[in-house]
Amino acid sequence: MATSTRRSKAAPTAADSATEIPVALPAVAKAPAAKKRPTRTAKPAATEASAPAPATRALRPAKAKAPAPVDATVAPTADAPTPVSARAKPAASAPANVKAKAKTQSKAKPAAQPAPSEPAPAASARPPRSRKPAPTRPAEADITAAVTQAADAAVVVAAEPEVSEAPDLRYTAPVVANEPTGGAAEAVASAPAAAEPVAEPVIDTRPVHSRISLLDGLRRRLQWQAGSGCPTALSDAATALQDRSDGRLRISDAAQLQPLLALAARLGHTLQVDAAVWQHLAALSDLHLRVAHLEAQHPQGLDAWAQTAAEQPEAWRRCQLEGALFAACVGACVLADEPALQPERQLALAWQLVQQHFGAASLAVLAPRSAWPQWQAALAELGTAAADVRWLDAGAPAALAAEAAPEVLIADQRSSGARELPALQAGATWLWVLAAPDLLTRQPLAAQDLLTQVDRLRQGAIADWLNDGDTRALAPLLMSRRMEDVAEQWPAWAHQTRDCALTAAQTDAHAAGMQALQQRLARWQRSGFVSDADQLALQTQVNALLSLGQAAAAEALPALLRDALASGAERVIVFGSDANTLTALEAPLQAFGLPVSALPGAASPRLADAAARAFRDATTPQVLLVADGTPGAEPRIGVHELRPLVIHLDRPWSAATLARRLSRVRAGRAQRELPVWQLLAPGSLAAQRHALEVDTAPDADDTRIGDTPQWLRGPALQAWLQALLLCTADAPAAGHASTTA
Repeated sequence: MATSTRRSKAAPTAADSATEIPVALPAVAKAPAAKKRPTRTAKPAATEASAPAPATRALRPAKAKAPAPVDATVAPTADAPTPVSARAKPAASAPANVKAKAKTQSKAKPAAQPAPSEPAPAASARPPRSRKPAPTRPAEADITAAVTQAADAAVVVAAEPEVSEAPDLRYTAPVVANEPTGGAAEAVASAPAAAEPVAEPVIDTRPVHSRISLLDGLRRRLQWQAGSGCPTALSDAATALQDRSDGRLRISDAAQLQPLLALAARLGHTLQVDAAVWQHLAALSDLHLRVAHLEAQHPQGLDAWAQTAAEQPEAWRRCQLEGALFAACVGACVLADEPALQPERQLALAWQLVQQHFGAASLAVLAPRSAWPQWQAALAELGTAAADVRWLDAGAPAALAAEAAPEVLIADQRSSGARELPALQAGATWLWVLAAPDLLTRQPLAAQDLLTQVDRLRQGAIADWLNDGDTRALAPLLMSRRMEDVAEQWPAWAHQTRDCALTAAQTDAHAAGMQALQQRLARWQRSGFVSDADQLALQTQVNALLSLGQAAAAEALPALLRDALASGAERVIVFGSDANTLTALEAPLQAFGLPVSALPGAASPRLADAAARAFRDATTPQVLLVADGTPGAEPRIGVHELRPLVIHLDRPWSAATLARRLSRVRAGRAQRELPVWQLLAPGSLAAQRHALEVDTAPDADDTRIGDTPQWLRGPALQAWLQALLLCTADAPAAGHASTTA
């Protein structure tokens, strides 16, 4: 071929080649990547099978064995064909393919003799991809034959220091940071590769069966543990019931666990449930069952039942009924209400609930001996005799461990503070601890210890309280209320009637006035007409009858005031309609040694305000006499946080006047059921009017029947005449009026 012919003609002789070998080939510019063809490794000649082939820069792994080291001192002979590298021409006259082949061969070095100062070439991170061999074109046949003959002649090729040797195409592991370099690296590279460690099979040590256990703590958890043989369907069902935050099962009732057990049975897988789990779920279920049972028994609330349960009926407040219901349902709890809410009465009512609706039969009260009478009175009000209760002295708790546990245990720890509960509390179904209202703020550590003993369900209330500091988290365990929080459930005033007898002369005068009043009312009944003269006469007779009752009350007032001050009253306010009567009482009462002062009327507002401030700020008990004034202009009377006593010296005809008197007293918002005494003479017109308003709707009319006549017209006149008729219907005859004190 033409190309081969030109190459053979241009080849120098063997002698010339020997002299040209030490000279480095001229630098040949790299051919563009698009024109570079992959080189192929020349096969050794058949006659010289053991002769190594020169290294090439083939892009695929060479199948031939690595070439053996070549002696650099052996010179080529005349008979041996001259290597292509020795016959290479300058790049300007050589064809492109010949230049590429010559450059490849000139850069090749014997694998056995790397430069001593140069490190071993870096191995490729991964072996080159295998490519199919390209067919040999005719133009390259001479080059292939020449390369084969040159391999048999062991040609010595001078190394070019500036050209790197051909990379080793064998795959080697990446070099790590602490891998030896230099000669040590070559020794490591030449050593046989160590075999990769074989991973040992993972052995599942879990039991075959699955299990549900109880993890105790401030927040109990139902823990799911899947066995090695747990079916996927059962594992998915349990995962759906788990809480994402802590992995516990969201099961609070024994019935909620049954579907999981039924699924395990259908799949033929054993699912074990610890005995502690069943006990925990039973306790949670009991709480819900008790609530549902009481709601079914009392759909309208406990009001009607509580009123009939007491032998001596007393109004139950809503907060008291809530406390009793809470104790009966929860089972173990702490009640820390203020004394004004009567916590003993609440727990006594709770005892009646568990007796009647849950069959409880035994009660024990653990309290100091000084508190036993108070508990006995609260239980006796609801029909429980002291002999039916086991009384335990809180001063000797060590002796209580051996005793049989009652079904209901009340532990009064208000005076002694939080202490360790006796061992018998663990066997009681209902455990009610009465604690001081300020236990959480005054003794937080003792409160935490007490709540931990009481917390049987471990639903996390204490843990939430300790983490957040919010006492509302303790609602499942603790009920603590202040009077000011529920004060609206109590009436502001507690009315009582105190009798004061009429004298004999007063009795006769009262009877005569009642008869005259009846005669004038009879004429109105016959005609249905009342003149202004008759209305004025009726008002005068009514005022005279009311004055008789006020005089009797004034005579009894000194003894009543002494009793009130002796019982601890610090502020006593005496109201009356007639200012002259009250002013006349001031000196006689002071003569009895009573701290009495009169509040000036509306004519002296500055003096009235000064007297009201002196009464409020006094450091000793005080009695203040106050007369009715003009509505809207009457001064207020403050008492700070002291509990006042209000006395009505007379009974005004209008109920609105009584309400206006009480509105003038400025007591604390949390003060409820403040005592109010109404002084009345039995059988008097005032007593009859008071009884009429108690039995019927209160009179909201602000009509004043006093010294100043007020002419009534229309419905107001008819209502007033009808009330007079009712008050005189059962009036006693003259000389036979009641004088019972």
